[in-house]
Amino acid sequence: MAKLKKLACAALAVMIVLPYSGCGKTDTTEEDKSSSTEMPKEVSVFGWRSSSLGEEMIDYNDVNSFKLMEEKTGTRINWILPPSSGYDEKFNLMIASEELPDVVIAGWKSLGVNKYAEDNVIIPLDDMKDCMPNFISYLEKHPEFKKDIVAGDGKIYYLPYIREDKELNVYYGPQIRQDWLDKLNLEMPATADELYEVLKAFKTKDPNGNGKADEIPFTCLGAANACHLLAMFDTMNDFYVKDGRIKYGFMEPEFEEGMSYISKLFAEGLIDVDYVFQDRAKMDGKMTNNLAGMMYSYQPTNISNTMAEKDPGFKLVGMPHMMNKSGQKVTDLKDYIQSIIATSAAITSKCKNPKGVLKWLDSFYSDEGIEIMNFGKENETFTMADGVHKFTDEILNNPEYSVGRAAGRNIGAFNSYFPTVQKWESYSQTLSPYGIEAINTWSDVDTSMLLPEMNFTDEEKEELTNLLSPITTYVSERIDKIIMGQESLDTFESARKTVTDMGIGRAMEIYQNAYDRYLKADSSF
Repeated sequence: MAKLKKLACAALAVMIVLPYSGCGKTDTTEEDKSSSTEMPKEVSVFGWRSSSLGEEMIDYNDVNSFKLMEEKTGTRINWILPPSSGYDEKFNLMIASEELPDVVIAGWKSLGVNKYAEDNVIIPLDDMKDCMPNFISYLEKHPEFKKDIVAGDGKIYYLPYIREDKELNVYYGPQIRQDWLDKLNLEMPATADELYEVLKAFKTKDPNGNGKADEIPFTCLGAANACHLLAMFDTMNDFYVKDGRIKYGFMEPEFEEGMSYISKLFAEGLIDVDYVFQDRAKMDGKMTNNLAGMMYSYQPTNISNTMAEKDPGFKLVGMPHMMNKSGQKVTDLKDYIQSIIATSAAITSKCKNPKGVLKWLDSFYSDEGIEIMNFGKENETFTMADGVHKFTDEILNNPEYSVGRAAGRNIGAFNSYFPTVQKWESYSQTLSPYGIEAINTWSDVDTSMLLPEMNFTDEEKEELTNLLSPITTYVSERIDKIIMGQESLDTFESARKTVTDMGIGRAMEIYQNAYDRYLKADSSF
């Protein structure tokens, strides 16, 4: 594990979830490992502590779905749950120490699963198919997910958290004050020109009605947030794909056109002057204090619920994604196509009963397991009516907790990312009508530019890190300066030459190779 010890001392960008304790204190040989397929009495799981857990809750064993799964399987989870802010450090220390639990939930795909397999940290699952009939059956019914699970060597190393319904991926997007549009007799904008006119009206026609010119037409979080507008120019501030070829936005002529548009908005006071420095709380505060007219953010359930009593006339809605010149609604939001999210569960080499642990994990993909993880216990957290699951007042009208917090305390799939299948039928019941409406509105969009999350080889990941670290820093600085008028659009040509000299061509080549492999990927599953 020398290579991983070295890596563990670096800052790994890990996307995670839940899980530790018990089965990983000493080395065991393959001969020592049990061939039993009996589910173990205890399983140690390392992961991340979600904010959905109440402060008084020790771990996910206090969540009703996990209590029920323990009753059904006879297996108790011993969790190791560092807070999200401390997860990376604990993960690195765990790998370096070789003190491994049975299961680790982490962003294996983004980490580079093959290097951890090669260094005997985690094990492949292909040879234990008989222990995961539910998962295999699910993949047979949903073959579109196979490419997102198979590693670069064609094997499967982890069981993922799956957002089965596309609406579950579409939780973020553009939002606008419908009440401001109505007050000013404006139509919902659909194109770049229409959006400009709406934002200008928000700036000049006092839609908040306080007699002051204090409106912020478009508030956002950093240049990346503002650059969502680039999609209407058929580009984005990242790598993307067009006609099967990898592009890097900054190098394309459409990017310059889009930046011209965004810098014009800023110059005319239509973009929040604080966009570089503010956090989400400040951005949301400008919306709830009747100052902001548009933003990109999570579906508006929380803000709508907050404002329902404070200002009954307040109406924040999901606005359709802007159209490009061809009349297509387009987006740069990658999560829209990522049903298999980054976090997933892998069995470590220190697990003494891998077949039994895999059989236990597989139970979360059974029909019963999926129901329990999405709805909890019948007649307690849900009832059945005409074949439809309906949450009870324990979730929807809890006297102590908000709907979101009540769901987090009871429903395993709500915010834990433990390997199972999340259902829209469950999550949608926790949303306000405005939240559901926004998601349905955002779902009508062309996602053909978006790249799937791809597997890179160890060598490719290392080379990309070395290439892209200075490139992204340089590009980000140029974008901010152009938006704020500190650099002229005339500098694009020289800036692109600099990025070319920094090696963007080689980075694009690596992405192209990985994308081509992704398209050809297959699995024996």
